[in-house]
Amino acid sequence: MVELEIPLTPGLSAAADGDYDNRHRLAEALGNGLPAISSQARLIGGLLDQDGFSRQLDFSSLVESRNRLFSSATSNLVRQTCELKLPFEIDHEAALATYQVPDELVQFSEAIRMIARYEHSTYPQAQYRHGDQAALSIDQATVAPGETQRSRKLLEVHRDGTLGQWQHVYVVTDSHPTEFFEWPEPGVAGSGRGIEPDELGPALVPPEYEVAFTNSTNLHRSPVIEGGGHRTFLRLSYTHAN
Repeated sequence: MVELEIPLTPGLSAAADGDYDNRHRLAEALGNGLPAISSQARLIGGLLDQDGFSRQLDFSSLVESRNRLFSSATSNLVRQTCELKLPFEIDHEAALATYQVPDELVQFSEAIRMIARYEHSTYPQAQYRHGDQAALSIDQATVAPGETQRSRKLLEVHRDGTLGQWQHVYVVTDSHPTEFFEWPEPGVAGSGRGIEPDELGPALVPPEYEVAFTNSTNLHRSPVIEGGGHRTFLRLSYTHAN
């Protein structure tokens, strides 16, 4: 286990983001308990080191929810995923966050540092529903031409939020970045999967190796990779209690 010490930036206030961060209050007021307003994604700034982030790694020693798929024709590894909780501690007096990261995932330390610094500096008063833990998802795959990495149905959008939960979600990829959409219609709730692609407006598509920040009301999708190729996907999310 690697301990990451992440200096925070005191005074980086969320005041300017009050409308963005509190739009879930309207969802709650509608009485359906589900996200109703889709907030657009934004970039948090800074590009990741390409070689470190994209390097193929071996999840086989990780116990937490690993999934490794091999080609039946060639026996080559075509996809591996992991989902786990990252424990952290915040020392507000020292302006320091400390995260525990498995040795196998140390190549993603830069991304975790960047995300954690933004989350805890921008929202210093946040309280988290599951204690001081962040949910980390990593997916490395060789995607067949004309397919997507993370969706069974091509061009289908979805939300990450679940009933009664408010999340901050951070996503970064090394190729074919996730596409984010704003859906401003009040009262639209649920997973978003019933929304047709031609109903969507223009997508916000982050640059490769740049972190996008959104919340659990946002609609997004994994893009179709026409020519196929290898893709590394990372998501770090925080479930807020306040």
